[in-house]
Amino acid sequence: SPPLERIMVNSIDEIEEVGNHEIEECLQHLESSRIDESPKVEELALNVQEKELHARNH
Repeated sequence: SPPLERIMVNSIDEIEEVGNHEIEECLQHLESSRIDESPKVEELALNVQEKELHARNH
């Protein structure tokens, strides 16, 4: 059987790889959700401006 040190190093490497993968997935999710939110924010701003213009004209 391999020495304890090697087992520990291998398991630490595996944990880091899984952790890095999860972090990358999380970042990608944040990026994609941020991209989705931007147009919504702009649309909301436009809607508010249109309502203000509409209110002023009446």
